[in-house]
Amino acid sequence: MVRFSAKGMSMWPFIKENDILTVVPCKDDSFGLGEVVAFLDTHHNNLTVHRIVGSSRSGYMLKGDCCSAPDGIVARRDILGRLACAERKGKRVRLSLGRDSFIFAILSRMGVLRPLFLFLWQCRICVRKVQGASGE
Repeated sequence: MVRFSAKGMSMWPFIKENDILTVVPCKDDSFGLGEVVAFLDTHHNNLTVHRIVGSSRSGYMLKGDCCSAPDGIVARRDILGRLACAERKGKRVRLSLGRDSFIFAILSRMGVLRPLFLFLWQCRICVRKVQGASGE
C-alpha cells in the first residue's frame, strides 16, 4: 500500500489537488473498464492516477476524467496498483469506484465527461451568483 498527495486536476471532480490517495498493489493482471489505477507515465517520468477507458492486447487505454485526450495505451507492467481510496480534509471521498465507474469510463472515452463536468461547474457558479444576488 502506498499513500501520497494528489497533484493536478486531471481526475477532477473525483480527485482534487492535495487529496490523499491510497493505492494498493495489483494481485492479478486483469483490470476492468472504469477502474482507477496508478501507473508510471514514462513520457513525463511521474506517477499518474487515471481511469481505464479501454483495453487491447498490449495494455490499457487510460484517461483522466477531466482530460481532453487519453494517455494512450499503457503496458500492464507500468500499472503499479489500484486506487483504494481518497481522503479530502480528513474525510473519505466517494470516487465512483463501483458500477458507475463503467459509465464514467464510457463517457470519458467518448469525450463527453469533461465537457459535462465543466458545464455542471459553470451551472454551480451561476446558481451561487443568483443566490448571492437574492440575499439567500
